[in-house]
Amino acid sequence: LPAYSTASGKVHLAFLPEKLLDRLYPDEALEEYTPRTHRSKQALRDDLHRVAKRGYAVDDEELEEQVRCVAVPVRDYTRTVIGALSVSGPSFRMDRQRIEEEIAPQLLGFAAELSTALGDLPASIA
Repeated sequence: LPAYSTASGKVHLAFLPEKLLDRLYPDEALEEYTPRTHRSKQALRDDLHRVAKRGYAVDDEELEEQVRCVAVPVRDYTRTVIGALSVSGPSFRMDRQRIEEEIAPQLLGFAAELSTALGDLPASIA
């Protein structure tokens, strides 16, 4: 699956160096899978900045219509993103409010526990 159209993929892309993102996607135009797919590398970059800032990614019907996905990064002892935890479901059950207030916070908590078990330190300590 194209990383730029999935929540798990965007979690990984959001924490890569810009130069690597340019190597992965050398063309400005991106393949469209649904009307909500990012069509340009700049739109993708803007989304990835939001992902890095808020700590989670959302696939808002970007790969498949009527399906949303939320993903959070899992880090190891070097603070490197080594994986992602994600939840997918029908978009009518995963509205933006539920994602922000319920799903993302729970996933972030689970990912923090898993990351800590892998040696990651909380950002306030690291």
